[in-house]
Amino acid sequence: IKSAPEIFTQHARNPQRSVQIGGDAPTTKKIRTGADITRRGIEFITDHRGRPVVLWLHYIGTHDPNYAPAECRGRFPGEPYFDEVASVDSQIGRLRETIEELNLTSNTLVVLTSDHGEGLGEHGERSHAFFVYDTTMRVPLIFWGLSNLPQGVHIGSLVRTVDILPTVLDLLGRPRPKRIRGRSLRPLIEKPDTDLELVGYGEATSFLRAFGIQPLRFVREGNWKYIHKQNPELYDVSSDPGETRNLIGENPDVAAALLARLEELLSHPKHEAANDHREITPERAAELRALGYAFAGEGTPIGEEIESIRLRGDDPVERIADVDVMSIAGGFRNAGSHEEALAYIADLYQREPGNVFVQDIVLDSLLALNRHAEALPLLVSKLDRSPQHVALRIAHAETLIALDRALEALETLRVGLAVTPCDDPLNARAERTFRAQNRLEEIHLLRESGLESCPDNPLLLNNHAWAMATSPHGSLRNGSRAIRLSERAIQERGSRSPDFLDTLAAAHAES
Repeated sequence: IKSAPEIFTQHARNPQRSVQIGGDAPTTKKIRTGADITRRGIEFITDHRGRPVVLWLHYIGTHDPNYAPAECRGRFPGEPYFDEVASVDSQIGRLRETIEELNLTSNTLVVLTSDHGEGLGEHGERSHAFFVYDTTMRVPLIFWGLSNLPQGVHIGSLVRTVDILPTVLDLLGRPRPKRIRGRSLRPLIEKPDTDLELVGYGEATSFLRAFGIQPLRFVREGNWKYIHKQNPELYDVSSDPGETRNLIGENPDVAAALLARLEELLSHPKHEAANDHREITPERAAELRALGYAFAGEGTPIGEEIESIRLRGDDPVERIADVDVMSIAGGFRNAGSHEEALAYIADLYQREPGNVFVQDIVLDSLLALNRHAEALPLLVSKLDRSPQHVALRIAHAETLIALDRALEALETLRVGLAVTPCDDPLNARAERTFRAQNRLEEIHLLRESGLESCPDNPLLLNNHAWAMATSPHGSLRNGSRAIRLSERAIQERGSRSPDFLDTLAAAHAES
């Protein structure tokens, strides 16, 4: 995302993961390592020193299953999560050393934060995303660098993720767009005793997605934190940071005031929605999904915001045993112990067959164990709800192929390309499947259709150029068009990679 011609932005991320329907990581962690992310970040900083740049480095190592690199493994015996944290910490240290060695500290702003913590058993939550206790909701926020930043200042008062962007713009002297939310924390950085009167808000929708229970929400003002649910909770997080003493019975007026604040937040948004959104192309949508945080699966609509806080149903705390079963079974799944995962989740799956988290664990394990006939009905059911879910679509096709139902596999891939024509993994799987069935004319038509939707997709351009240069069917070959497509692919790719040059050579040969 280039915000100005002179601003360069690079994003070192984990590449497309292996096909897995649920969970944070596949059995084999096909993600970029922290060391590789750091290496790419150092290269970018070194290559672009002297220019204004924005660089986002996305470390994902501290996710289950935790298995730190050898140099950090066992540093905290019995605590693999802390080993992973230590590993990421060392990588951030390498980045800091590079910035210092290049004498860039005084005009570089580094912001370190996280999207969530990990429960590790506190409040009965092993992972994250179910509860809204500070165990997972409170994250680090560190500003470092810049000659005008004070050093060694610790701020204990409430700040929020939404305040990061306004603070960065303020510290860098950049103009602030009208519609962005949040407050600049610069007054608090300069005078830590300043009271910005910030109100914190957070939510977790996993209970809604799993059990149909309304979302958990909290609101915090000063030291008071109110958690809205069937049996509401109120904590003084200054004297009780572990949120172990529910004080709602002793302070009903405080709870009532915070509930009113929550209703106000949800009923009267302070910012109108932007009316100048750009249309997202199918190709760009596929790129965003590859980042891992743009979702293309089964959504969980919350409904009208103010209506969604009306209390009903079970208290989430009453389902903590089931959450624990899902966490343990998910851990077995993530570690590759699929028989154990299925055995551990069996009773819950029988009681909650529509629970999407349970379905994900069961489906992942069935697929890993090649129990295709058992996996197929679940795949069909989930695809009916989420026809745009690419991983599901590919898994459906591969399951049908394993069951010797190739024609049905071709059809599900054809349907998938009609829904998400620009997705590279889906196109690659369709290419292999149609070629294996020698249905070259059909894949030719699918590519033509795909290029109508995604005219700038380099892989589609390159694959179609190669086919038009090398097809065994003379009617499908067209050397001059193959050259044009290949040259466009190289231009869109932004580099003259060997496989793309190979295609261009073949196109010239055919011409």
